[in-house]
Amino acid sequence: MSLLHINIPNHRINGRTPESASNKHHHQYNKTLEEETDTDESIEENPVNTISSSVTIPDSPSITGVEEEPLRRPYENAVLYACQQTDDDSKEKLKTMRILEAMNLNPFSIINEDGTEQNALAHPAVIEKSISAQSRIESTPLKRTYDEMDSEERPCANCSFENPRLLHNVLAMSPYSRLLQKRNYVELSTEYCELLNYDWTFFPHMKYFAAQLLAGSIIHNAVNNETVMANTVEVYGRKKNVDLHREPFGTKKNNAIITSLPPPHKSRYPDVWPTTLSNNDGLKLIIGTQTFNALVTSALRLDEATRPNVGGMTTNFVLMGIESSLSTSIHLDEESIKKAKSLAENVNETSLSKTNIMDQLRQLRTKFHVSSSYYLCRASGPITKSHQCHPYSVFTLHNFDRGRNPAAKIFADIGVSVLKNGDQAVLSKALVDECALATVGKTNSLLIEISAIFVNGVQQFPILGNRNLNDKLEKLAVCLHPYINHANISVEAAISESFAYFKN
Repeated sequence: MSLLHINIPNHRINGRTPESASNKHHHQYNKTLEEETDTDESIEENPVNTISSSVTIPDSPSITGVEEEPLRRPYENAVLYACQQTDDDSKEKLKTMRILEAMNLNPFSIINEDGTEQNALAHPAVIEKSISAQSRIESTPLKRTYDEMDSEERPCANCSFENPRLLHNVLAMSPYSRLLQKRNYVELSTEYCELLNYDWTFFPHMKYFAAQLLAGSIIHNAVNNETVMANTVEVYGRKKNVDLHREPFGTKKNNAIITSLPPPHKSRYPDVWPTTLSNNDGLKLIIGTQTFNALVTSALRLDEATRPNVGGMTTNFVLMGIESSLSTSIHLDEESIKKAKSLAENVNETSLSKTNIMDQLRQLRTKFHVSSSYYLCRASGPITKSHQCHPYSVFTLHNFDRGRNPAAKIFADIGVSVLKNGDQAVLSKALVDECALATVGKTNSLLIEISAIFVNGVQQFPILGNRNLNDKLEKLAVCLHPYINHANISVEAAISESFAYFKN
């Protein structure tokens, strides 16, 4: 039996130092240390404490599928039935809905032995506890006056972060329930929350674990019962020593910058915080931890049939305010969990998979001269694993068949060169000139400026560490942004088609 041998080029990929350079530095360091040791007998020889990059993965919690249940009354119908207002006019119905919304009362179903449904109203926390405890129904005590109740201390209606409905009940009513019933989900556990907060400095491979674990997850807001699937997520480190594309923090114009960092109070998931941040570009759906923030770049509502959001902005699912974040649950896809565990167990991992590698690069517009710009930590869930369902970036726009900017080939070549050659990655003058001939306007002017960098007959320019080149590339990336938005329209259609495959 013959063995297949694969030779891996000895270059830095994703910020890793080439082995040859590392060994050279190591030998020089040892030599210097030996010389210093020979002349200084006072140096103590204490053992150095080191941190292992290995990770222990806990057993997965029990994973359950989405149960198929008989159709029940929709939310509004159940509310009106509980209030015995199904035959009232629209004005009275609307009035009732608004009153109950202000009181934070939700409907729930009572099913008798023959399957007949009755509806009643209660606070979300009461509904959840009653369902989980399989409570029985009894008559209530005599009604007290409002003054009697007001004299007692009553709990805040917004302090609970329990889920008001079991997720499978929501998904069973989804327009995509047939598809979702073929998949299994489990709620994010405390153990996985801990793994999501591993320090990337000492556990660099955990960035891939984080992206894969959250890819294809279901995010459910119990306040308004909205549910979304995070088809694609890309993760960004918190500190510049691991990722120069970190989320901004500190102060701006004497005001604290709002971040996705978990707040310093008890929440549903320890140090994991789903939220929406607003900036100049728009609304961003983010899952924040102490170590990173995960930006959702593709999202589809599951509780209603709408077009997906593709790109950095998510407007179809918004978590504004602490109450929404506290009431939001995260449910992981079984297939993504298995892949993520495999990534966590391999301390030498440098990518999410060996398929569609360029699609794993994040959508960036700056800092093309640093190695962290080429982290392969953008992951898509199982339902949208096809490349046609992946949001476009400056590195993949060249693959779009219709209406792309010829300059996109520059970034495609840069991405491939860095991932293949690391510190030795170069940009060819011939490619720049070729793209310049095929463009007009501002893009053409920028390419001519880039070509002018190649002086004295130089035909190749290094990419990493080249600030002069990066300044031009950042301006060129801005020119490609409208083309990326246009290309992502086709991604929206592809995602809708994937979910419609088993549509009800």
